[in-house]
Amino acid sequence: MIKIALLDDEVLITNLLHNDFNKESDFNVVLASNNSTDFFNFIKNKSNTIDIAIIDLKLNEESGVDVAVKLKSICPEIRIIILSSNYKLSFFGFMLKKGIDAFLPKELIPPEIKEIIRHVVRHGHYHSPEQVNILKTQIKNIIPQPSISLDPLSEREKEVLLCICKQLSAKETADKLFLSPKTIEGHKSRLIQKTGAKNSAGLVVYALKHNLFDSIELGNF
Repeated sequence: MIKIALLDDEVLITNLLHNDFNKESDFNVVLASNNSTDFFNFIKNKSNTIDIAIIDLKLNEESGVDVAVKLKSICPEIRIIILSSNYKLSFFGFMLKKGIDAFLPKELIPPEIKEIIRHVVRHGHYHSPEQVNILKTQIKNIIPQPSISLDPLSEREKEVLLCICKQLSAKETADKLFLSPKTIEGHKSRLIQKTGAKNSAGLVVYALKHNLFDSIELGNF
């Protein structure tokens, strides 16, 4: 059961999402809030647990990104999706840098949003092909060619990193590389240590910045 918290200052939106999501057998909307004060009062109650928060980008009292950053500092394990009626691909790099796990336009139809929610819970993040392409452009324009790392990645670490870039879960990566999920988590921890990344999204950025994989290797990513 995926426990979901909603935050949007439009009551109609939260009510619609609440009612629609709860029709799914694997969804449980535990909070539908219209202001950040009530939202954080719920979050700070340790008896309340959620898996994913869906937050509007533009709230009356503050930015949804500010709420997301605060939420990550309190509960880093919670996955965050930002929805926006003012969606722009150019915002994606900023969202990624702030630790947002998915950035989506409100115009998406509910079945698409539901599948993305499931994807984020399974894999930790969701990046559309269009978002990845715009990120590559942003990186190319603002970041100089990096120097070769003094602590290069091993071939096995690169294999694990490629799987992370393809948004495979630890179990799927383990099956693909004929390793145990525990071994995969160990490789991921070393990757984070070597690259200075903070999470899976940071590892994806590292791979893109250092041109570690070509488009053939990345496939549909």
